[in-house]
Amino acid sequence: MSLKINVNLDQEKTLQGLEHLPGAVGAEVDAELGRLAQEGAVMMKRRLAENRSMARSTLANSIHAVRRALMHWWVGPAVNYARAVEEGTGPAVGRPSYMPNPERLQDYIRQRGGIRMTGKPGSSRRQRAIDEIRDRAWGLAVHIRRHGTRPRPYVKPTAEQLNAITAARVTAAVQRGLQKVFPA
Repeated sequence: MSLKINVNLDQEKTLQGLEHLPGAVGAEVDAELGRLAQEGAVMMKRRLAENRSMARSTLANSIHAVRRALMHWWVGPAVNYARAVEEGTGPAVGRPSYMPNPERLQDYIRQRGGIRMTGKPGSSRRQRAIDEIRDRAWGLAVHIRRHGTRPRPYVKPTAEQLNAITAARVTAAVQRGLQKVFPA
Protein backbone atom coordinates (compact mmCIF):
# COMPACT_ATOMS: atom_id res chain seq x y z
CA MET A 1 0.00 0.00 0.00
CA SER A 2 1.40 3.40 -0.91
CA LEU A 3 0.52 6.74 0.56
CA LYS A 4 0.31 9.77 -1.69
CA ILE A 5 -0.03 13.32 -0.47
CA ASN A 6 -1.00 16.13 -2.80
CA VAL A 7 -0.73 19.75 -1.75
CA ASN A 8 -2.36 22.39 -3.90
CA LEU A 9 -1.56 26.03 -3.19
CA ASP A 10 -4.19 28.41 -4.43
CA GLN A 11 -3.15 31.46 -2.47
CA GLU A 12 -1.56 34.13 -4.63
CA LYS A 13 0.72 35.51 -1.88
CA THR A 14 2.04 32.05 -1.04
CA LEU A 15 2.88 31.35 -4.67
CA GLN A 16 4.63 34.71 -5.01
CA GLY A 17 6.57 34.04 -1.81
CA LEU A 18 7.74 30.66 -3.04
CA GLU A 19 9.03 32.27 -6.25
CA HIS A 20 11.25 34.58 -4.18
CA LEU A 21 12.25 31.92 -1.64
CA PRO A 22 15.62 30.82 -3.08
CA GLY A 23 16.83 34.38 -3.66
CA ALA A 24 15.80 35.75 -0.28
CA VAL A 25 17.14 32.83 1.74
CA GLY A 26 20.31 32.66 -0.37
CA ALA A 27 20.98 36.37 0.11
CA GLU A 28 20.53 36.13 3.89
CA VAL A 29 22.74 33.06 4.17
CA ASP A 30 25.40 34.61 1.93
CA ALA A 31 25.41 37.79 4.02
CA GLU A 32 25.73 35.77 7.23
CA LEU A 33 28.55 33.66 5.79
CA GLY A 34 30.28 36.90 4.79
CA ARG A 35 30.05 38.17 8.36
CA LEU A 36 31.40 34.85 9.64
CA ALA A 37 34.26 35.00 7.14
CA GLN A 38 35.20 38.52 8.23
CA GLU A 39 35.08 37.44 11.88
CA GLY A 40 37.30 34.48 10.99
CA ALA A 41 39.88 36.77 9.41
CA VAL A 42 39.92 38.93 12.54
CA MET A 43 40.27 35.83 14.75
CA MET A 44 43.26 34.61 12.71
CA LYS A 45 44.97 37.99 12.97
CA ARG A 46 44.35 38.07 16.71
CA ARG A 47 45.82 34.58 17.16
CA LEU A 48 48.92 35.54 15.21
CA ALA A 49 49.45 38.54 17.45
CA GLU A 50 48.88 36.46 20.60
CA ASN A 51 51.31 33.66 19.71
CA ARG A 52 54.03 36.10 18.56
CA SER A 53 54.76 34.19 15.38
CA MET A 54 55.61 37.16 13.20
CA ALA A 55 58.11 39.99 13.35
CA ARG A 56 56.36 42.19 10.81
CA SER A 57 52.68 42.45 9.98
CA THR A 58 53.01 41.00 6.47
CA LEU A 59 51.41 37.68 7.39
CA ALA A 60 48.55 39.25 9.32
CA ASN A 61 47.88 41.81 6.60
CA SER A 62 47.68 39.04 3.99
CA ILE A 63 44.69 37.41 5.73
CA HIS A 64 41.46 38.24 3.93
CA ALA A 65 37.93 36.96 3.50
CA VAL A 66 37.08 36.58 -0.18
CA ARG A 67 33.69 35.80 -1.69
CA ARG A 68 34.18 33.24 -4.46
CA ALA A 69 30.52 32.61 -5.31
CA LEU A 70 27.08 32.81 -3.77
CA MET A 71 27.34 31.20 -0.32
CA HIS A 72 31.01 30.32 -0.92
CA TRP A 73 33.62 32.26 1.06
CA TRP A 74 37.36 31.67 1.51
CA VAL A 75 39.36 32.98 4.48
CA GLY A 76 43.10 32.70 4.80
CA PRO A 77 46.56 34.15 4.34
CA ALA A 78 48.14 34.93 1.00
CA VAL A 79 51.88 34.73 1.70
CA ASN A 80 54.05 31.77 0.77
CA TYR A 81 55.31 31.08 4.31
CA ALA A 82 51.89 30.98 6.01
CA ARG A 83 51.72 27.19 5.94
CA ALA A 84 55.17 26.87 7.52
CA VAL A 85 54.02 29.06 10.42
CA GLU A 86 50.81 27.05 10.84
CA GLU A 87 52.33 23.57 10.62
CA GLY A 88 55.96 24.08 11.64
CA THR A 89 58.96 22.87 9.67
CA GLY A 90 61.83 20.41 9.71
CA PRO A 91 62.74 18.06 12.56
CA ALA A 92 60.45 19.91 15.00
CA VAL A 93 57.46 18.31 13.29
CA GLY A 94 59.06 15.11 11.99
CA ARG A 95 60.01 16.34 8.53
CA PRO A 96 63.41 16.38 6.84
CA SER A 97 65.71 19.22 7.78
CA TYR A 98 66.37 22.06 5.39
CA MET A 99 68.59 25.13 5.32
CA PRO A 100 66.65 28.38 4.96
CA ASN A 101 68.17 31.31 3.11
CA PRO A 102 69.88 33.44 5.81
CA GLU A 103 69.26 36.62 3.81
CA ARG A 104 65.51 36.13 4.23
CA LEU A 105 65.98 35.94 8.01
CA GLN A 106 67.88 39.23 8.32
CA ASP A 107 64.81 41.42 8.67
CA TYR A 108 63.46 39.09 11.36
CA ILE A 109 66.78 39.26 13.24
CA ARG A 110 66.89 43.04 12.95
CA GLN A 111 63.32 43.43 14.17
CA ARG A 112 63.40 40.89 17.01
CA GLY A 113 66.98 41.64 18.06
CA GLY A 114 66.37 45.35 18.30
CA ILE A 115 69.45 46.08 16.20
CA ARG A 116 69.60 49.67 15.03
CA MET A 117 71.36 50.79 11.90
CA THR A 118 73.52 53.45 13.55
CA GLY A 119 76.19 55.42 11.78
CA LYS A 120 76.34 56.81 8.29
CA PRO A 121 76.17 54.51 5.29
CA GLY A 122 79.63 53.12 4.63
CA SER A 123 80.93 53.87 8.12
CA SER A 124 82.53 51.20 10.30
CA ARG A 125 79.71 51.52 12.86
CA ARG A 126 77.08 50.78 10.20
CA GLN A 127 79.18 47.90 8.87
CA ARG A 128 79.38 46.35 12.35
CA ALA A 129 75.58 46.42 12.60
CA ILE A 130 75.25 44.84 9.15
CA ASP A 131 77.79 42.15 10.07
CA GLU A 132 75.98 41.39 13.33
CA ILE A 133 72.66 40.98 11.52
CA ARG A 134 74.28 38.74 8.89
CA ASP A 135 75.99 36.57 11.52
CA ARG A 136 72.87 36.19 13.65
CA ALA A 137 70.80 35.31 10.56
CA TRP A 138 73.32 32.62 9.67
CA GLY A 139 73.14 31.25 13.21
CA LEU A 140 69.34 31.19 13.10
CA ALA A 141 69.43 29.40 9.73
CA VAL A 142 71.73 26.72 11.18
CA HIS A 143 69.43 26.38 14.21
CA ILE A 144 66.41 25.95 11.94
CA ARG A 145 68.29 23.32 9.95
CA ARG A 146 69.08 21.32 13.07
CA HIS A 147 65.84 21.76 14.99
CA GLY A 148 63.19 23.09 12.61
CA THR A 149 60.47 25.51 13.67
CA ARG A 150 57.63 24.61 15.96
CA PRO A 151 54.06 25.01 14.75
CA ARG A 152 52.15 28.13 15.72
CA PRO A 153 48.62 27.28 14.63
CA TYR A 154 46.24 30.10 13.86
CA VAL A 155 44.07 28.66 11.04
CA LYS A 156 42.99 25.37 12.63
CA PRO A 157 41.88 26.86 15.99
CA THR A 158 39.98 29.57 14.15
CA ALA A 159 38.26 26.98 11.94
CA GLU A 160 37.26 24.95 14.99
CA GLN A 161 35.87 28.05 16.70
CA LEU A 162 33.90 29.05 13.59
CA ASN A 163 32.54 25.53 13.10
CA ALA A 164 31.06 25.67 16.59
CA ILE A 165 28.98 28.78 15.83
CA THR A 166 28.28 28.48 12.10
CA ALA A 167 25.30 26.12 12.20
CA ALA A 168 23.29 28.27 14.59
CA ARG A 169 24.02 31.49 12.72
CA VAL A 170 23.21 30.03 9.29
CA THR A 171 19.96 28.60 10.68
CA ALA A 172 19.07 32.07 11.97
CA ALA A 173 19.88 33.52 8.52
CA VAL A 174 17.55 30.99 6.88
CA GLN A 175 14.82 32.02 9.33
CA ARG A 176 15.36 35.70 8.46
CA GLY A 177 15.10 34.84 4.76
CA LEU A 178 11.87 32.98 5.34
CA GLN A 179 10.49 35.92 7.33
CA LYS A 180 11.19 38.19 4.35
CA VAL A 181 9.38 35.86 1.98
CA PHE A 182 6.48 35.01 4.30
CA PRO A 183 5.97 37.96 6.65
CA ALA A 184 3.76 37.07 9.59
